[in-house]
Amino acid sequence: MKLEMFTVVRLKTGQEATIVEIFKNGEGYMVDIPLNDGGYEQEVVSPSDIASVFERVEKPFTVG
Repeated sequence: MKLEMFTVVRLKTGQEATIVEIFKNGEGYMVDIPLNDGGYEQEVVSPSDIASVFERVEKPFTVG
């Protein structure tokens, strides 16, 4: 699976992270990891550090 910019992933550490840079066509990724204080930490991870990928789902909106 090819990952794209701003894809949200779960790392094997259990942390959620957002891909912000892709190195060498997917050999590595710079990710933003949210911190409890509202900031974030940047880390370089390899594909083997990624446990899963989040998918976005759109659902119809109804009133009432």
